[in-house]
Amino acid sequence: MQEANRQRMVGLIRAAANNATIAEVVGTSIRTFQRTRNKWNEGEDVSHKSPGAPANKIWTNNLVEHMEKKIKDIPIKSMSKLAYEFGVSRRVIRCAAHADLNLTSFSRTQKHLLTTRQKDIRLERSNKLLTWLKHNSSTVKIFSDKKVFTLDMVFN
Repeated sequence: MQEANRQRMVGLIRAAANNATIAEVVGTSIRTFQRTRNKWNEGEDVSHKSPGAPANKIWTNNLVEHMEKKIKDIPIKSMSKLAYEFGVSRRVIRCAAHADLNLTSFSRTQKHLLTTRQKDIRLERSNKLLTWLKHNSSTVKIFSDKKVFTLDMVFN
């Protein structure tokens, strides 16, 4: 809304005009008029306020360097926590990480861990299999298992 319309609303409020009439004369919705009237009644400034520093003033090389250092120190830290620490929005952090650092957000999937009992059973069965293969070396069998047979977490 233009500054002139705001000042016009304040003038009509002082003249004690009807709310619907003021909104119609100025050409705004009644809700916009009510917000302006409430600000004026509370003694606040009714002029337009800047939304803050634009993202290109926040997203600097200095931010990217500090962000890269923090990510290398603790790679599992979330983008939300980084945004809170730097005092910027999550969108700025996400865009900077993607555009400048070529990083993407990754959420780890939960996997079932093997219990000690399951590990013991697998060890026992594999030992039985090895002893059978020692005694029956003439017979060749190919084993194929499509399941992942890792006991510990693997990093790519």
